[in-house]
Amino acid sequence: HFSAGSLVVRAKPGKTWDHILTPLGGVVALAQWLIWGSGPMTGIAAPVGIFVHSDTIVPSSTHDSKIIDVSAAPSAAPDIEIFFAPLIVVNNGFTKTPGMSGLTIGCIAIDPQSQGTITLASKSILDPPVIDPKYFSNEHDLHVLIKATCLGLRIARAEPLASMLDLPADSDDESTFFWPGDANPDTVSDEALTAWIKRNGQTAWHPTSTAKIGSSPATSVVDPLLRVHGVAGLRVVDASVFPTSVAGHPCAVVIAVAEKAADLVKAGL
Repeated sequence: HFSAGSLVVRAKPGKTWDHILTPLGGVVALAQWLIWGSGPMTGIAAPVGIFVHSDTIVPSSTHDSKIIDVSAAPSAAPDIEIFFAPLIVVNNGFTKTPGMSGLTIGCIAIDPQSQGTITLASKSILDPPVIDPKYFSNEHDLHVLIKATCLGLRIARAEPLASMLDLPADSDDESTFFWPGDANPDTVSDEALTAWIKRNGQTAWHPTSTAKIGSSPATSVVDPLLRVHGVAGLRVVDASVFPTSVAGHPCAVVIAVAEKAADLVKAGL
């Protein structure tokens, strides 16, 4: 899965958890958790998330024609996840924040059409493999992220969030830390968002399908019983056997695969 990057909007003082990023605030939050079992450290950084399909988002510009229509698919699974973190987190916390209060919105393409590759660098098991995720090799994914980013901006401008945020007048100044959080979702251009996503986009983890399941050794790594083709006594039991990525977080599916593998082993298959 792939994230557009950290979409950050300003928040009013006292409405977020940004205080725990300071040395004193962090110590107080830690003590609160250790002594009373309360406070921000009893939760997770992103306590709210939504899953939607890009077809349900009101069109705002020109990218809709470039999104693959899967609305008639049997599952019509969501292709966008948006999560909200009540503090400023950029680049997984490695980018210094401006010392203000903010809300971070993560916009993720969870049903990507781009497919990467993983190949051997050499015959040595000590050499790391060559991984090329090939992000945006299918243009569909980029345009889904543009729609997701616009939706995130609209949600920030709706209640109950809007009254807790410090939203300035709409700005097209792309040099500020808070852009495109300051941008108007109905007027910001696809070109500007495309450039921002390509600069700031990053993995949302959940790599899968490098040893996919299938009946043919020519096109798959494991058979329907999770046994590696041509290798006796070896099974693969993890997310790598998925034929394609899951349109959501893969944890539950990995557990299901593990439960199935346990049944196969117990049955002597």
